[in-house]
Amino acid sequence: MEEKIRGKYTRIIGIMLVIALFVFGSIYTARRGNSMDAGLRFDPDAFIFPEQDGTFTQVEYAEISGLEYIEKADFGSPDGGEVLNGVRLGRWKSESLGSYSACASERIRSAIRIDAGGTTYVINVESDSTTGELYKTLREMACSAKN
Repeated sequence: MEEKIRGKYTRIIGIMLVIALFVFGSIYTARRGNSMDAGLRFDPDAFIFPEQDGTFTQVEYAEISGLEYIEKADFGSPDGGEVLNGVRLGRWKSESLGSYSACASERIRSAIRIDAGGTTYVINVESDSTTGELYKTLREMACSAKN
């Protein structure tokens, strides 16, 4: 009888371990694929852009000379840049976007093109809808910074 009970508990513990591994694996995979937060930040006066070499560039909203939301971006190919944990970083080049600095997830199709200080930045965040909302906010921030 004791062996039956022990076998039953062993199976339950085994099933619980499999479930726990699945949950932790799902969380790890989701976070790894969404490691977009590779340092891209938005402050009241500027956004902070992560460079491929681990440094950061501060771009004042007042410096923005062009801003465009692209629903289905052609990200092109690396021009010295690379993909790290599902995020395009560094210099990239495409026919439609030209040469640009990227901080854009491979999972998200939309992007925001920002021209500022002689550099073109292409970014996206979290999802297509969140990227669209960010575009609206950046447009407002750039307009109010110039006034």
